[in-house]
Amino acid sequence: MTHKWYTNWDDLPILMDTIMVAQLLGCSESKVRKMANKRIIPAYRIGKELRYDRDEIKAFVYANKV
Repeated sequence: MTHKWYTNWDDLPILMDTIMVAQLLGCSESKVRKMANKRIIPAYRIGKELRYDRDEIKAFVYANKV
C-alpha cells in the first residue's frame, strides 16, 4: 500500500493500516500495535492485520491533546 500525505481528516481512508496510523501519531509501528493490543487506541483485526477507523483515531487524537 502506498501512502501519501493528507492535510484533512476527511481525505483519509475510512480504515487505515498500522503504518498510516504510526505516521499520523508520529510514532513507530510497533508502538501503535502495542497501544492497540493494550486497547489504548481502538483497532479491528481483519485476518492477521490490524485496521484502525479514521473517526476513532481522530477522536483519540483530540481526546489526548496536551
